[in-house]
Amino acid sequence: MRLLMHCPHCEPGDESFPAEVPPKNDCVYQLKCPKGHIFDVNVLVHRFERLFRTALSALIDEYYRESIGSFAASYERFIELFVRVVMNARDVDKGSTAQSWKSISRQSERQLGAFTMLYTLQFRRPPERFPDDLVQLRNKVVHQGYYPDREECLSYGEAVLKCIRTALDAISESRELRSELDRSINDQEASSKEGPRYTYLAYSLIGTNRAPDQDRKSLAEMLKSYERARSL
Repeated sequence: MRLLMHCPHCEPGDESFPAEVPPKNDCVYQLKCPKGHIFDVNVLVHRFERLFRTALSALIDEYYRESIGSFAASYERFIELFVRVVMNARDVDKGSTAQSWKSISRQSERQLGAFTMLYTLQFRRPPERFPDDLVQLRNKVVHQGYYPDREECLSYGEAVLKCIRTALDAISESRELRSELDRSINDQEASSKEGPRYTYLAYSLIGTNRAPDQDRKSLAEMLKSYERARSL
């Protein structure tokens, strides 16, 4: 992920500088500015978004099996985010939510079931259904060693994007859920023994930090923009 950073140790008027940060399990990176200052930065981005970016990178680099695997993981982590957003907005104890999620954290079908029922309870309608043929495609890739082609990856990624966006549109119908979604990005912040880190709020490819009507690029359009950004 390419970021445009400003060094917290430089003068306020100094120019920003580009920094390339690889995907990792936490959001903490150590960077060095052009003047030699070294600092830690907490790059706030949801886990599902990091995985979605990884899927786009794999697609650009023609690693199609890895792309579908990352798209699938991105959707699963979005499901988890959705569940936590709704439970927190309903004032459910976070420890209880964590304990309940732990019981299904290694079972994708149970996670999907929990998401489907909670979504239906919250909005009185079922969520966007993931196409059965693409579920079968994912299973072939993950369990049977199948090598998909580019078009299959695009179809799968577009379906993931549609399902996520439909849920985000629904969240935006509720002031309480929208507020909790906005707040949830702070859960990505890591603690530091040395004190607070410099924090950077990354631009979200999928509109978790802006109005839904400002987030309507197709996957192909998003892919082109991401490819241009990677080449800068």
